[in-house]
Amino acid sequence: MFQTSSGELGKAALAGVGTAVGLSLLAGAIVVFFQIPFFGIIIVGAIGWAVGEVVYRASGYKQSKSLQWVAGLSVLSSFLVLTIFGDFTAILGLIIGTYYAIQRVKPPRGV
Repeated sequence: MFQTSSGELGKAALAGVGTAVGLSLLAGAIVVFFQIPFFGIIIVGAIGWAVGEVVYRASGYKQSKSLQWVAGLSVLSSFLVLTIFGDFTAILGLIIGTYYAIQRVKPPRGV
């Protein structure tokens, strides 16, 4: 449950980054067309939650510190994609989203 193989990490990384980039492109299109204020804060937080869940499921419902890195870096990639669209308010969403993603794949204390 707490030991992840390199294959599981690879699947989780591909799924996490793919989800993050895909959802960020969709969110970027919404930002460009609708100009919703502070949308980046909300959407990157929601993307973080989704990425955490996708990484958790893609790894075979495992939790480990290496999966925390995968989830956190995936959320960072979503933030970088959103900054292309000029939404710099997403930095607060990056903090919130990374927290959500990491908490989803965090192993229990002492493991």
